[in-house]
Amino acid sequence: MELNKKTITFLFIALTIVFFIVLSLIMGRRSHTEIVPTVSPSQEPTISRTPTVAVQSQDELLKAQTASDKQFGDWQKKLYDTYPWYDKLPLQTDRYFVYFNPDKKKFIAKLYPDTKQLTPLYEQLNALKTEIRAKLQEFGIPFKEEDIDWIVSTS
Repeated sequence: MELNKKTITFLFIALTIVFFIVLSLIMGRRSHTEIVPTVSPSQEPTISRTPTVAVQSQDELLKAQTASDKQFGDWQKKLYDTYPWYDKLPLQTDRYFVYFNPDKKKFIAKLYPDTKQLTPLYEQLNALKTEIRAKLQEFGIPFKEEDIDWIVSTS
């Protein structure tokens, strides 16, 4: 029975200490967060302005979207007026990918030769270039050799 009294006394003291620690933490937080300024009747309280957020109306948003759509449409019309064959691209197989960059006014031809073939690499590249040139001509796409950037990927 002596052992039980000591255990009960120890638990009581430990719980009492924990209770007071938790209570002091709670009270400490409240004292920092609940500061309420007092205003004397002769003083007027300072009213802080909340920042105004520019809210656009549905009409303004619709006008902005319409303007953006028109701008894109104009750009696209100019693109197809200048390059009427643009929608025929890209040319693509498992051996090459060809597209036109209107900003650079160049064709980009990415070539993927088969490095496991016995055919020499330069022969494969020449065959791919010949095939690409033929496809461009078949689609009526005008080009000069200097208008094509050939990029070889052997990975």
